[in-house]
Amino acid sequence: MTFTTITAARPDSASVAGRFRFERIAGIAGVFTVAAGVAQLLIAGVQPGLGASADTVVAFFAKDVDAHKIGVVMSAVLGIPISVFFVGVHRTLTAADRARESSWATLFLVGAIMLSATAGMSEGLYATAVLRRGEGLAPETLRMLNDGSQIARATFGVWIAVALGSVAAATFHHGIRARWYGWFCAAAALLGVLAVIDTVSTGTDGVFAQLAFGIGVIVWLTITSVLMLRDN
Repeated sequence: MTFTTITAARPDSASVAGRFRFERIAGIAGVFTVAAGVAQLLIAGVQPGLGASADTVVAFFAKDVDAHKIGVVMSAVLGIPISVFFVGVHRTLTAADRARESSWATLFLVGAIMLSATAGMSEGLYATAVLRRGEGLAPETLRMLNDGSQIARATFGVWIAVALGSVAAATFHHGIRARWYGWFCAAAALLGVLAVIDTVSTGTDGVFAQLAFGIGVIVWLTITSVLMLRDN
């Protein structure tokens, strides 16, 4: 089953055409977000994990300062295309919700907003460490900033679960996409919850935290963007 528009949500052909055009734009924005996000990781490198030693953290932020600064700028600018993508997903869910008198779109919106806010907190702590380059900061203070950034990133899991869980529920409830897509979103939502538990219990980078970010964000963004482009 492919993406469909619920008939009751179509007030007129002009509005449907406008929605299709926007969702195509949202799909393009999603693909750009993934590509730029991967590029950012390659440029700035992988941030030391939660629990990394102070020496490791200091060495990371003192090396390739310009690359880290580029990474900070890219992370901030990515807020623009990912917002367009989130709105595209929200519009799809809203159209289906109107026909069935449900509220999965609202739940997704809460998850997307909080996911973005948590990402902003994580990137803010990371940017502070980058811009200071460790100068004037005790090694343990720099380590605390790095750990704070990673802890904030770990809490992505909760909001990944809310956002993708609502998409999964809408998929099963409204039939807006194939059931395999719904099961994929449900699995990614479960990984989000496990990521938080894993991070707290291990005190380091747990495997579920990595899977939640990789599958729950990058892979989901890619798949959903491709489906948006294919169907619109």
